[in-house]
Amino acid sequence: NIRLIDPETRDTDLDIAQRLVRFGDMQICRVAITIDSIQYALDELEHYPFIRHTSVYSGIDEHGIYHAIDCSWNRDSAHQWTFIERKNTTPVSRSASPAGVDHVAIAVSSVEQWRTYYEQLGFMVAYAPKNHIWGAHSGMKTVALRRGDWTVALVEGIDREDSSQVNTYRIHHGEHAIQHAAIRFCDLQAAVTNLLSMGIQFRDRRAANLTNTQLTISDII
Repeated sequence: NIRLIDPETRDTDLDIAQRLVRFGDMQICRVAITIDSIQYALDELEHYPFIRHTSVYSGIDEHGIYHAIDCSWNRDSAHQWTFIERKNTTPVSRSASPAGVDHVAIAVSSVEQWRTYYEQLGFMVAYAPKNHIWGAHSGMKTVALRRGDWTVALVEGIDREDSSQVNTYRIHHGEHAIQHAAIRFCDLQAAVTNLLSMGIQFRDRRAANLTNTQLTISDII
């Protein structure tokens, strides 16, 4: 689910007008993570001095009753977290519909510093290349960490002849800003076909020429 909020929104403690000035339009300000137990999360958060809960509340939305915790980092971070406990919800399983978030990539000034925070939160390293990733004019450091079904990829830019696009993004949109979100689909072929039919444009034009039987990963990345 994606929730769009603007300065007219009244049911949030985020200062949206200030965020728009500081971080820009269409930036992710909060990520909601589904958890099994609010009480367990509250107990665990007491052990982390670098993250705190700002409010605990319950409500009802189109999916039913939920219990939630809003959290913030005790250091500069362009996005915040909300932990949500839900009961008796039925996930959408249609092949052309998103099955969830596969991972989020987060632009940071230091992969090693943020990796330490995430490891203290119980994340385990899932991918850490031995060498940096180099392009024609700049590079990138990265490490992917996972806790359960929750995966984050920390990315740090390396400037060379040109400024890294990761560093450019971080400077414009803030430290610990979500640089992209990868959406998981059960059937990528059906998903791309459906998105194209709705007018969605892909960066690579080859996706617009796909047939029902010839789609490969190289066609869309």
